[in-house]
Amino acid sequence: MKIFGTNEGVRVVGVEQCLICGAFGRVIYDGMRDRLFGAPGVWSIFSCKNPECGFLWLNPQPIPEDTGSLYTGTYYTHTAPVLSRLRRLTRRLKQGYVGNLIWSSMYHQGTTPGRLLEVGCGNGLYLSEMRELGWEVVGVDFDEGAVRSAREHFKLNVLHGSLESCSFEAETFDAITSNHVIEHIHDPQNLLRECFRLLKQGGRLVITCPNSKSMVHRLFQDACYHLDPPRHLFSFSRGTLGKLAARAGFSVLSVCSTVNAARHIYITSKKIRETGKSPPDYFPTLLRRIEGVLFMLLEEAALAVDKDAGEDLVLVAKKGV
Repeated sequence: MKIFGTNEGVRVVGVEQCLICGAFGRVIYDGMRDRLFGAPGVWSIFSCKNPECGFLWLNPQPIPEDTGSLYTGTYYTHTAPVLSRLRRLTRRLKQGYVGNLIWSSMYHQGTTPGRLLEVGCGNGLYLSEMRELGWEVVGVDFDEGAVRSAREHFKLNVLHGSLESCSFEAETFDAITSNHVIEHIHDPQNLLRECFRLLKQGGRLVITCPNSKSMVHRLFQDACYHLDPPRHLFSFSRGTLGKLAARAGFSVLSVCSTVNAARHIYITSKKIRETGKSPPDYFPTLLRRIEGVLFMLLEEAALAVDKDAGEDLVLVAKKGV
C-alpha cells in the first residue's frame, strides 16, 4: 500500500480504479467533511466512469491503521445497550407496518438455529437477541470500545479485530450476518471470500448496507446521510453488491432495497443540506418527523415500480447451489 499523503493528520491512499470493473473514476462530490461526528479530513466521492457500473467510492481513503481515529466516542456502536434497545424498539414500532425488514432474525427466519457469526457486531445488541432465539452466537468487531461494551453488558463471545485476524476454522458457521459493515471495509471482496470459507455447505449469508441509488441520495446528492465520509469507503447498488458476492463463490438468492430507516435518513439528510451537518444530539421538530414519515410512505409506494428506490440493500446468499 502506497501512502498518498496525510489529510489533516489522517494517512491516506489514492483509490483511482473501480473495485467492481477496474475502470477509472471521476469526482462527483468534492470538499466533503464529516457531517456527523466531526472526524478530521476533507474528502471526495468518486463514481466509476463505466456507465454500466456506476460504483461509488471514497478517494482518497484513510489507511486501515488510521481508521480507528475516525470513530469517535459518540459513534453509534458506543451507545449504551439499554439506550440501543429503546431506540430499536421505537424504530420497530414506527416502521413495523412497512414490513420490509424483519428485525428479529435478520432474514435468517425459517432457518434452524445453529452457530451464527456477526461481522461488525457493535455493542452486541443483535447477537443478544439472536441468542434469545436459540442461536449460538459469536461476534467480531474492529472497534475496541464496541467489543468492550458487548462483553461487559451482554457477556458475549466477541473478538476484537478484523474477520481475517480471528483465524476461524473453515466451515465453522451455519449463518453469517453483517449489518452496515461492508461499506466500512477496505477490501470488501476479501471479506466476502472469508465469509464463504467460514460457512458450512448450505450456510446462509445476510449482508445489509446503504443503497447508492436510493431516493434520498437522488434527492439530496452530496448531503445524503448514507455517504458518511470518511467512514463509508464504498457505496453499493443492487448490481454491484450481487456481483461481489457471486465472485466470492456465493449463490445469490436475492438483493433487494428496503425502506428500512428511510424516515431517519431523510430527516438527517435534510438537516445536512440545510446546515452542513447533523450532530448526534439533533432532535427534529414534530413537523420534520411527520415529513419523514410521509417520505417513508412515498418511498414504500415507489418500490412497487422502482426496485432501487429503497435506502438499504439486503443481500441474501448461500454457500452451495
